[in-house]
Amino acid sequence: MSDTYDIQYANEAVADIRALRAYDRRKVLDGIKEHLTHQPKFVSRTRIKAMVQPFWSQFRLRIEDFRVYYDVDDETH
Repeated sequence: MSDTYDIQYANEAVADIRALRAYDRRKVLDGIKEHLTHQPKFVSRTRIKAMVQPFWSQFRLRIEDFRVYYDVDDETH
């Protein structure tokens, strides 16, 4: 059984998501839930990329034309 990660949004991310069209907002939120709930550190060739540090986030998730930058805290999932 795999662990489930809680997703917490920064205030800036909430504002950015709210600014999207409803169709794009749903696409981004569904992609975040699908890819980051169970294996947020699973690097893939096209979807999830580990960022070269120092960078302001640990990972990047690509959802079509959108990029979601995020960090993973293993101690709080």
